[in-house]
Amino acid sequence: GFPNAWTTASIDFDLACFYSGDAATAEATARGWESPPPNDYIITNDNPTLRAVPVAGDAIGHRLDNSIATHAVPFADFIADPGDFQHCFQACLMWLYVNGGEVTEIVSQYVP
Repeated sequence: GFPNAWTTASIDFDLACFYSGDAATAEATARGWESPPPNDYIITNDNPTLRAVPVAGDAIGHRLDNSIATHAVPFADFIADPGDFQHCFQACLMWLYVNGGEVTEIVSQYVP
């Protein structure tokens, strides 16, 4: 999803679906889009509803650097400094890992 609001207590996000490989080709075909899709992935967002989920106190974030490697840091540090891909922070895909009803990890998703 694309997180829209950041705090250490909760995240508001817009759930999107990321398809790659054969799943992307099948989904693109079903939607009448270019298939196979460019760069071997598509993103769909059929519902703009914002959802809120609390963040666990020990949650971690995974920053992307310019080599597209990730580095694990405490979530509060991730919010304060998302890494070298700062231009991507508000508009790039993030994977939220939710366990027990709370975000326990957030990982930046690089897309070409």
